[in-house]
Amino acid sequence: MNKKKIIYALTWVWMLIKRYFKNPFFVATLLSIPVLVICLKFVSGADEAVVRVALYAPESASDYTVEAMNRLINDKTGAVVFYRAGSVDSFYDEVKTGYATCGFIYPEKLEQEIVDFIESKGKKPDNERAIITMVDREQTNYVKISRELVFGSFYDNIAKLTREKYIAEDKNTADRADEVNKLIDSYMDTYDINDQFFEYKLLDGHDNAVLNEQSNQMLMLPMKGLIFNIILLAGMMGVVTTLNDMEKGVFAAIQRKKRKVICYWYVLVPTIIAAVSGLVAWELSQTKPRLLEDIFIMILYIFLVTGTCGVLMRVFKGVTQFVSIIPIYILMNLFLCPVFVSVADVLPQMEYFKLILPVNYAMMGYFNIPQILIAVFITSVICYIDVEEI
Repeated sequence: MNKKKIIYALTWVWMLIKRYFKNPFFVATLLSIPVLVICLKFVSGADEAVVRVALYAPESASDYTVEAMNRLINDKTGAVVFYRAGSVDSFYDEVKTGYATCGFIYPEKLEQEIVDFIESKGKKPDNERAIITMVDREQTNYVKISRELVFGSFYDNIAKLTREKYIAEDKNTADRADEVNKLIDSYMDTYDINDQFFEYKLLDGHDNAVLNEQSNQMLMLPMKGLIFNIILLAGMMGVVTTLNDMEKGVFAAIQRKKRKVICYWYVLVPTIIAAVSGLVAWELSQTKPRLLEDIFIMILYIFLVTGTCGVLMRVFKGVTQFVSIIPIYILMNLFLCPVFVSVADVLPQMEYFKLILPVNYAMMGYFNIPQILIAVFITSVICYIDVEEI
């Protein structure tokens, strides 16, 4: 291809881009990506989106007690959010009114309470209160989870104090207790068990990279599926433009082979524009973006959408026919893949429809790269060998 033809091709692509940006429906589709990301980001951080648990300790609480509470309060990655109540009265009022799902009252000197608990070997007299006082309106799963989180927050401290007590009392280590404790502490620091003690796996054994990422907020996880659906919608709008021009005879004087290439560009251009917009919006919404992986998946998805739209364009050759299947196909990608819910979990027969849904392959691409590569290859081959008149 000589320089003049390259200039003509780039000029035509630029004119096609300007044409799409003059289409109000395409612009609205494009703008919906950042709007949805911002809205879902706001909702994911809103108070209504989380389970609130109140914590209270007297103003004179020891540093040890305050530190134990702050370990829970400072953890912002989960769906359960802990906060410190201003007073004991507000603590009870917030649990009573339902603002807080439940609450926990810490003692003034938590460390001493734990030591006393260990000294009594966990058997406190009936007339003595427990270390932590729990208040709730009803026993729910959220309450049970919150209780485990609170206990887990200072379990290490209980284990350490228990160990130190044993070392101090055992005849083999009592005379060098400090030395033994320092040695064990060094091992504990080396083999610390962090939040990634558990990892998520799919049923086929592949890593669930999305859930394993601690920075992902639960309500932000469907956003990728929504972005993939909007990109697919942009590609399908390119098909509508192609079919509309064909009915007007715009391609009448163009050879069939060149016409096919032009049709793909009609789909590829809006798909790339929407993909770039979606990628930028997604990366800006993440605290720990994985840019290279997202770019790789997005490039594969662009080709997958283009190939899928090419196949659909050969099945539904009229503008009216194609427009009629757009909402159905988008909803199938939305509810079968799944993005928010999976209809296939209720109706297993619907599982087979995932094989014709590009959003499914994009979502699974983060766990199973070969699957999306195969889908891209198959759609590309189908489009390439199809020689029928479009």
